[in-house]
Amino acid sequence: MVGFSPAGLDVIRRAIVLAYKGNLVQFVNQGPALGKGCKAMIHIKYDQSGKWMITKFVKDHNHPLVVSPREARQTMDEKDKKIQELTVELRIKKRLCVTYQEQLKCYMNIVEEHSDKLSARIHHILDNLKEYESIEELLHQT
Repeated sequence: MVGFSPAGLDVIRRAIVLAYKGNLVQFVNQGPALGKGCKAMIHIKYDQSGKWMITKFVKDHNHPLVVSPREARQTMDEKDKKIQELTVELRIKKRLCVTYQEQLKCYMNIVEEHSDKLSARIHHILDNLKEYESIEELLHQT
């Protein structure tokens, strides 16, 4: 919460409260306390002497102030777990897809080589047939 002076836009008071959401602790300078209802706060006011004065201070927290990394990892919610599982599954599927592509390219190369060999044999057979027909035609003419 921020208060302004009646004469202008000078800030004359401010309230800072603590927002505690799950394992995320952050200070906010506006609005009521969020999350688990932590009452910790500090109110300050600019007085007539030109100094900032603390007008209210509550140090009581209803949660730990430090969260260990292990504790933060254990509190991963179901969405995060599902995202992690799907990401791992996607990586596996991508690797499998790359393997299938490589195998398919190999098979396509084998088929292409076989097709080229068959074409060459067919051309050879056609050439032999033409030669045989020309020999047969010469034999019938005599």
